[in-house]
Amino acid sequence: MTLTMEKLMEMGDNASVQIAAGPSYLHTGKVLEPRLWDDLRQEMQRRLRRATGEPHAIVTFSFGSEAP
Repeated sequence: MTLTMEKLMEMGDNASVQIAAGPSYLHTGKVLEPRLWDDLRQEMQRRLRRATGEPHAIVTFSFGSEAP
């Protein structure tokens, strides 16, 4: 298999999402690029489904001001 620049970029994006989904990510001071937010949502949804056994569980993110 030949690694193209596109494949390398995809591998990097996947690694970024996996790291962001981990528990210690916030401690690094980094933020995930907005273009990867839906990939993170899908990863968290996959983890929720695996953990709960609920095959139709859906994860959504909502951005805005915090609730009082």
